[in-house]
Amino acid sequence: MFKRIKISLTEPKLIGQFIKDKKRVIWGYLLFLLLIITIPMLVKSFVKKEIDPLFKKELIKEFKNNDNDYNEITISDYKLIFEEKRAQKAIDPFHAISFNSALSLDDFSGSLLDQRLYHYNFSEDGIELYLGLNLIKKYSYQELELKDFNFNLPSKEDEDSIVSAFNAIYLENKVYIESLLVIGFYLSELFLLLFLILISTWIYKYQRPKLRSRYRFNLTVYSYTIYLFFVLLGELFSIPFLKLLGILLTIIYLRMAYRQLIIISQIQIKEDEIE
Repeated sequence: MFKRIKISLTEPKLIGQFIKDKKRVIWGYLLFLLLIITIPMLVKSFVKKEIDPLFKKELIKEFKNNDNDYNEITISDYKLIFEEKRAQKAIDPFHAISFNSALSLDDFSGSLLDQRLYHYNFSEDGIELYLGLNLIKKYSYQELELKDFNFNLPSKEDEDSIVSAFNAIYLENKVYIESLLVIGFYLSELFLLLFLILISTWIYKYQRPKLRSRYRFNLTVYSYTIYLFFVLLGELFSIPFLKLLGILLTIIYLRMAYRQLIIISQIQIKEDEIE
């Protein structure tokens, strides 16, 4: 396994020696590499003591930049004061919020909420945490220390209060929340990688030397090792665009691997002619 990783990263011309690997070796290799790139996310999840910084930033921006939507929404003496129409807002790809005073979530269309993994509903007397549309737990405004609160965040104290409330919910559900996010990350990377590999395998269908689809697939899998290496670096240093560099290098590596096969095949042809 480690020999294949080393050669795939540093000697792409030699990748061709693995094109006849069995399916279990190929899939084991893929799943193992994907497991490695989730390690940074697992470590970050373990040491986190508060909500994701990007979620925090987007949450505050949502309330402050759309103050007209939240002027009439307040919490007074641990009770939600809400006279406007019901609201659903997506904060980021994973989180959504809603205001649903004394009403059932069934009254919502559900289309927005179904697209978000975690949903926080501000009900009359507390915040309800949902996974999709399934209630996980309800937290009263009293235990979250939200006695008097303005959702348009006119003061730093209001910002700190809402962040503190979401941190409290996060810390109590940290293992559950982070586990699902890590699994989601693993599966999303798996599907993206398979898509890229299949596209590359198809593109090289007419490349000489012509190879069986199985061999082209195997060659492409090992060529994408460099891509996964840059995904790992991107996770370690929080630089997502390193993926693009990984794709570019994969194209180069795959081309080098095929070129080496061409050279080998030409040598074999000449040897056959001499004989």
